[in-house]
Amino acid sequence: MANTERPDLKMVGTTSSNGGVYKLVKITGECEINGDLYCGRLACTGEMNVRGKLNAEAVRLTGVCGVEASLASGEIRGTGEVKVKGSLRSEKIKLDGQLSVDGNADIGEAELRGGIVCGGLLTAERLDLSLFGPSTVRELGGGRLRVRRSRISAIKNLVSPWGAATLTAGLIEGDQVELQYTEAEVVRGGDVAIGPGCRIGRVEYRRELRVASGSTVGERVRI
Repeated sequence: MANTERPDLKMVGTTSSNGGVYKLVKITGECEINGDLYCGRLACTGEMNVRGKLNAEAVRLTGVCGVEASLASGEIRGTGEVKVKGSLRSEKIKLDGQLSVDGNADIGEAELRGGIVCGGLLTAERLDLSLFGPSTVRELGGGRLRVRRSRISAIKNLVSPWGAATLTAGLIEGDQVELQYTEAEVVRGGDVAIGPGCRIGRVEYRRELRVASGSTVGERVRI
């Protein structure tokens, strides 16, 4: 069905709707979607929960979006919290807030300011993570990976109500890896820069390794 033939879905206040196929979904308030939702564009100001899959060409969020199955979108932008109980796939994410994925996450480019929790493998061609609170990823892999504290957190040395602004991971692997305030068992990459506040069990690198004073690395191996 062509986009022009799809209806729009617009809801205001505390509402609920069945899933379906739409051109535009616009939510202002609190909304429960009972079933899989497919749409061209999703704009949410408030809080929504999808009791199924969410497939959208583009998502704009100010608030909270919960998905009880998988989430696939060409682009996700906004401020707030995205919570996915299944897997996540997106070409581009720019989010100020919290991204939580119980399964695996496959992202093209991601610019995240806040925190991330991923229970599986997070892959990204390019990841720029500015930490404001604690983050946890089982495995992180990709091309260019940069993790640092957010500017506000760094300037004010803030600790969020949920804990310190640090990333904890089992394995981090990428071509270019730049880390701050990270605890990881293994870091593997071409060029690896271990910045301040890091505790790494083992670093494997192909070209260059830099380690800031004060950070600890158990083993350093050139491969």
